[in-house]
Amino acid sequence: MVAEELVQVIEQVRGRAERYRQELAASEALTRYALIDPILRALDWPLDDPAVARPEYAAGQGKADYCLFGADGKPVVLIEAKTLGPRLPPIASAAVVSYAWELSRRGTHVEYVGITNGLLWQVYRFPDMVRPASTVDLSKGTAAQAAVEILRALWRPLLVSAVVPPPPPPSPPPQPAGEIPLSALQPVPGSPPPAALRLPDGTEVPLRRWRRLFIELAEMLIRSGRLRPEHCPVRVAARADRYLIHVEPVHGTGRRFWSPAQLSNGLWIERDASAEQSARFARWLLEQFGEDPARYQVRVAQPEQQP
Repeated sequence: MVAEELVQVIEQVRGRAERYRQELAASEALTRYALIDPILRALDWPLDDPAVARPEYAAGQGKADYCLFGADGKPVVLIEAKTLGPRLPPIASAAVVSYAWELSRRGTHVEYVGITNGLLWQVYRFPDMVRPASTVDLSKGTAAQAAVEILRALWRPLLVSAVVPPPPPPSPPPQPAGEIPLSALQPVPGSPPPAALRLPDGTEVPLRRWRRLFIELAEMLIRSGRLRPEHCPVRVAARADRYLIHVEPVHGTGRRFWSPAQLSNGLWIERDASAEQSARFARWLLEQFGEDPARYQVRVAQPEQQP
């Protein structure tokens, strides 16, 4: 029986986590090998079958630690692995979210995004990165209780047979003339600067300069407590050596920011950006923190409004 085998695997994983906690806390590879891989196999995800599961699955410029596939051969779940520790980092700071957005941009919808340290598992129904669909701590309760919870979250027959397309989003309210979803905003050289940014809660933020677009979004993330020093550096798109936001105004190459500005929480942001780059940086910044750029509206000023 799957449940009985899973109970045994959970007991083994608990024992390894207790015995080798220090080593597992220092090595993601060991955490995957000793804790995560056995759980996935017990949940009927054979890691030796590329048609079902693949490690290091390429998505844009990065790689998801695990990609689990449905019967149609399309990704169903992306999982990010972390070293064993007392808690998981916020999902908004996990690279796996950007990988899911990248696949979505290419026309492949991923149903679930997960993050785990081998004992604690969180699974989100993408793109809702606010409330986890499942949170399972394999170290709590009896092994049988933990088995039931992780089966509900990640059992392969359940996910593969039950996956349905996400419900269509509710129809958006009528938009004022001149408003464009940030996801569709494509300014060109010479485009007049935007007049305002409308947040999902209806708040309007005046802009007047293109670079204020991503600066105001950074401040919004700061106010919500999601952009903190431990999330830095925030890189420019997939470039590893160029930073958009950092604890100091210095890129990974050692070169200082061309046009630095300090945000309200003391972090530094690089303001040097064209109109096209400003829109792209704004989308990238939101996606890094699990936000859908389509929910943000930009009101573009008409040329005759400019002095």
